Amino acid sequence: AVAVIGLILRVAPRIEASGLAPWLVAPGRQALSLYILHIVVGMGLLEAFGRLDGSLSPSAIFGLSLLFCLASATYARLWARWSKMGPLEALMRRMTTRRN
Repeated sequence: AVAVIGLILRVAPRIEASGLAPWLVAPGRQALSLYILHIVVGMGLLEAFGRLDGSLSPSAIFGLSLLFCLASATYARLWARWSKMGPLEALMRRMTTRRN
């Protein structure tokens, strides 16, 4: 974990300069929403098509994972233009914020 943090700190200025930072920050702020989306939609579709039986090749799994990551990052970036938090993060905030 320390090595990963060190690596991220080392490459952070390059990521910022490249314009990739907003594309990485948006999914990070919507981790709960994207996790639930992954389970319900991603795994749900694989289940609906009967592909959770181990019949997918490692390259197919990698390709589907990459596609889901790209779709998730795009969704998160678009959503971030409207709200700082994901929909489930906002719901959790409303449910747990004390009102006086």
